[in-house]
Amino acid sequence: MWIRKHWSETADRSSSNWVVCALELPFLRLRRRAWFPAATAVIWGALVFLLGWCLALLVSVGDCYLETRTIRAACLDIAWVLGSVFWGLRQLPWLIDGLENCFVAVNYAEAAEKWKGRFFSNAWMLACFAVVFAVGATALYLGMFHGNPHSTHHVFPACWYQGDRSAKFWLLLTVGFFASLAAGAGISLFAVNLPFAFSLLKLPVVPLPNVLLAKPRPMSDFYVAGTLAWFVAVGLTAYIFFQNMSDTAIGFLLVTSVIGLTAFIVPQVIFHILVVRALSQMADEAYQELRRWSEDQDVTNLSFLLKGVNDSVKANSMWVFDRSDVASLLVPELITIVGLILKSGIVGRHF
Repeated sequence: MWIRKHWSETADRSSSNWVVCALELPFLRLRRRAWFPAATAVIWGALVFLLGWCLALLVSVGDCYLETRTIRAACLDIAWVLGSVFWGLRQLPWLIDGLENCFVAVNYAEAAEKWKGRFFSNAWMLACFAVVFAVGATALYLGMFHGNPHSTHHVFPACWYQGDRSAKFWLLLTVGFFASLAAGAGISLFAVNLPFAFSLLKLPVVPLPNVLLAKPRPMSDFYVAGTLAWFVAVGLTAYIFFQNMSDTAIGFLLVTSVIGLTAFIVPQVIFHILVVRALSQMADEAYQELRRWSEDQDVTNLSFLLKGVNDSVKANSMWVFDRSDVASLLVPELITIVGLILKSGIVGRHF
């Protein structure tokens, strides 16, 4: 339904974004159907897997390729991240526009267009891709050519480290290229989101705390969904490392988990500051009215302001998110972390 409602508003901007184009391409005639982003994301993940398998057959490692769950998990990650990024890009324009009534005396529409452009920017996504790919390619090269082939902490099965490893390296690098493209797109949204959230602090808010609680709620729900999507991707990444878990892998997963929580917590703190700021402005207006008030004046306006401040203080938690949102985020995160610790054997080694 939301695709039908907001498609025309985002079509011009999104038509140049590579993720949107990639997911629209197979089903151009059905692009208004709610299920098509998931279908196309799965198709791209499957195509990457099939491409890798064809290359594996050429270098005589077809069986090894099919038995490598790291590759299967990477292709699942590609499908999940592409679908999540597409969903986010479709939601963001109208969510950003929905915050306009929270602010006064600014050209919010102009600022909103600037941030929408950054969220849809191919340049940001490609820059993040370049970083992810460079780090991954370096780690892969060091692991295959400078690591101990008999180590029990390799990401891939032993068959990848036997015989001529050059062709196998380029095969894995090809799959890693596409995985990095998807990861770069996802990381780009997180990277742009934090500056966007901090930019809201520079805008003057309306002195109506209830408005500041109601209007950002859809954006808050979006952050909950986006953070959950991130944790699912982290869980799939954990699946990559589960066969032979190292301390380095655990550190990586913990860092990515912190990043996911930051993407949820920072906007919530900023929304909280805006609500408190609005309440403070309302209280200031009531105080100024009280100073001007005398017994022979009409008390209607003063009573209204004082009642507004009173009601806001009593009724508002001054936080936009619901407490159940936190539980829904922490449970899968704790499951992932506990699973990693138990699998790695850290508990047995250090305690």
